[in-house]
Amino acid sequence: MSLHRGLIGHAIALALAAAAAWWVYSGVPEKPQSGEVILDWGAQELSELSFQIKASRRLSLRRMETSDGFWLVVEGEKPPLKKTVPETHAADEKPKSYRSAYRASREFEKGLEKLLPLRAERKLGQVDDAKLSEYGLDKPRGHLRMLAKGKQVAFRIGRQSYGGASAYLQHEETAEVFLFSSAVLNLLDFRAPRFMERRVLDLALVELDRIEVLCGPRGARKLVRKAGQDASDGRWVAADDPEAEAEQIDAWVRHVSRMRGLEYMDEVVQPEPKSFCTLRLSRGDELVEELQFTWDAMSEKKNQAKARSRFTGAWVRVDPFHAKNFIGDLHRVLSGD
Repeated sequence: MSLHRGLIGHAIALALAAAAAWWVYSGVPEKPQSGEVILDWGAQELSELSFQIKASRRLSLRRMETSDGFWLVVEGEKPPLKKTVPETHAADEKPKSYRSAYRASREFEKGLEKLLPLRAERKLGQVDDAKLSEYGLDKPRGHLRMLAKGKQVAFRIGRQSYGGASAYLQHEETAEVFLFSSAVLNLLDFRAPRFMERRVLDLALVELDRIEVLCGPRGARKLVRKAGQDASDGRWVAADDPEAEAEQIDAWVRHVSRMRGLEYMDEVVQPEPKSFCTLRLSRGDELVEELQFTWDAMSEKKNQAKARSRFTGAWVRVDPFHAKNFIGDLHRVLSGD
C-alpha cells in the first residue's frame, strides 16, 4: 500500500513539474495582475534594455530613431554539432558565435507590456550570504539592465525555483532580492530570428494618396489613388494617364504594400543605378514613408531583391514572390506599355 501511494505521489509531482514547464515556455504569458511593483515603468518609456543568460545568449534592445519601435540585437554561441562518427579533430571544435540585428516585431512589443511594469511575486528583502548562495545570486547566471526616463536599473539573475516557475532576482543597487515569474523573464531568452519584424511597410494604402516612383535611368512616374465609391481603399492609377495599365499599376502597388522581409542584411548594400528605385509615399503634403528597392540586374534570379524603409531602419532581403512582381511589372508602371 505504501509503495502504491509512493508511486502516486511521484506521478503527481511529475505532472505538476511538466505543467509548470509548459506554462513557463509556451507563448506570451498573461500580464501579472498581482504582486509588488518593483519598477514602475511602462513599455513606452523604455529606451534601452540588455539581458544575458550565461555566455551563450545575449540580447540588447534600443528604441529606434527612424520610427516608433525597437531594434534588437541577439547574439551568443551555438554548440558544435554532435557527430555520429568520431573524427580526429572533433575535440578541437569550438562553439560558433552568432549575431543577428533586426527590428522587433509587434509580438515582442506586446511581450514588453507583459514585462513592464516589473512585478515581483514575493519580496525577500536583503538576505545573508548563505541565502544568496542558495538562490544562486553569489554567482549569478545572468543580468537584466534597463534604461528609462534617464535612469538605469540593473538586476542579477539567480537560479530558478523548483519546477522553474519562478526565478530569483537581486537589485544591484539596493541588494534586495525578489522572486520573479520565469514565464515573463523567458520572453527575453530566445534565439534569432524569433520576434523579427517581417513587414517592410507599416501603413495601409488608404492612408496614402500619392506615390512617386523614381528609378534613375529607368524613368519616373507619379501614381495617385482614386477613392472608391464604398469603404474600399480605391484604386491606384498613373497621374498623367489614369486609364493606362490601370489594373497592372494597382496590382503592382499592392505587391509593394505586402512585401515581407526574410532577413536583415549585415553587409553594406550599394545599389546599382540601373537596378534601384525609390518610392516616396505621401498623404497630402506630408511625406509618410520612403522605400528603397534594389536587385541584382545581372542575375537570372530576379528574386534576389532588397528593400529599406524608415520602418525597417535597415536593408532587408524581401520575399521572392513580391520581389518578382515588383521587378517584372516595373516597365509597365514607368512607361504604361
